[in-house]
Amino acid sequence: GLRGRGRGGGGGATGSEGAETAGPSVVTGVKAIEPFDFASLEGWDNFYSSASSGVDGTGDGVVELEEYEWHPSLPHSAFASCIPRGSSIIVIGCGSSSLPRYIYDVHEGETSVCCLDYSSACVDALRERDGSGRERMTFVRADATRLEELEWDVVLSDNIGLGGPSYRPFDVVIDKGLIDALMCGEGWDYDVQRLIKSVSSILKEDGGLYLLGSFKLSSSTKEFLVETGGEVGMAWEFSEEAEKMSGSGMNNGRAELSRGVLQRNGVA
Repeated sequence: GLRGRGRGGGGGATGSEGAETAGPSVVTGVKAIEPFDFASLEGWDNFYSSASSGVDGTGDGVVELEEYEWHPSLPHSAFASCIPRGSSIIVIGCGSSSLPRYIYDVHEGETSVCCLDYSSACVDALRERDGSGRERMTFVRADATRLEELEWDVVLSDNIGLGGPSYRPFDVVIDKGLIDALMCGEGWDYDVQRLIKSVSSILKEDGGLYLLGSFKLSSSTKEFLVETGGEVGMAWEFSEEAEKMSGSGMNNGRAELSRGVLQRNGVA
């Protein structure tokens, strides 16, 4: 699920404003997800299995994955506008969001999009829902905090533009709610630190971009991200709130889009 990896525990997400002990509800166009243990892989597998079974009600065996958007007040266009056409991007903890599909389609297939989630149920259903006709879109089941362990040339070998010997580090990593979900588990600081280091291992070393859509981060969490980012050469900018970008005021300043830029020069 959004969390990216399973681990026991369910402490409060004290580092992010608006995140609660049981996990915040995820608002959709129709309803909100009832909170469960967002730090549990089993919880996410159960959720996506439920979300992708019998939705169409036809009984013909067709499985349709229902879309759930973390931070719906952050418009997809806010992310897409930060990404040059022709980039290679990866959406970590993608869940069932339509964001990867939106970016792919609005860039008319010129941008390679990798959808990554730790829930097999999610990845399988998402591939079935969004994969048809999108040759430069891939779907990977993996732990977002251990991306350096993957053999990416093998994982993406069937993807035009990314696979085999032509594989290169990603230009952009998108995190829309993953860090929020990580903070719902005990020891979240370790998990977030692992995530930042993991992401830095697959990003382009000179100018690779980490787009983070999250609840409005507390000052202490921002300091933690700056410190952790400094260890891998990632500089953070915390400035763009969803309320300012959407113009709707519907999120009351609770969500923001932050940017981390990787510059490895001078970093051991």
